[in-house]
Amino acid sequence: MSAITIMSLYIISCCLFTCPSFVCHIGTVVAIIMLLFGGFYIKNLPYIVDYLAVLSPFQFAYNGALIVLFNSVDVKCNDDIYTSVCSIYYNLPHTNQNIVPLSMIYSYLNISGTLQSNILVLLVYCILSRVIAYLALRFRKIVPTNK
Repeated sequence: MSAITIMSLYIISCCLFTCPSFVCHIGTVVAIIMLLFGGFYIKNLPYIVDYLAVLSPFQFAYNGALIVLFNSVDVKCNDDIYTSVCSIYYNLPHTNQNIVPLSMIYSYLNISGTLQSNILVLLVYCILSRVIAYLALRFRKIVPTNK
């Protein structure tokens, strides 16, 4: 889903700019910035740029992937696997019976929303970017070239 959304953003840049090399350069820069703000590499953003993470479709894809991952597994605090969720963040004792609740894992990983809401945001991103690309092509003025 995130690949389709990023492809839609590239479609917008192709429709807005006519120079193919400029589209490649600006698209790569925008994709890298969105990837950085998406939550893969930077977990705690400064307060000034924290709102930019909402603009990144990677954040919603990453949150959805983490929700799917942690819904199917129980994280236990035992001696063999002493997770950082148990030890550092919540200071829970490490016993075999102590299962970390999903809400604690979600808050530790800064996961927001449900799986359905993250998918819905990605769909809105995809549809909205394609509408913007259509409007950019529809209202583009044709400039005659000199030969």
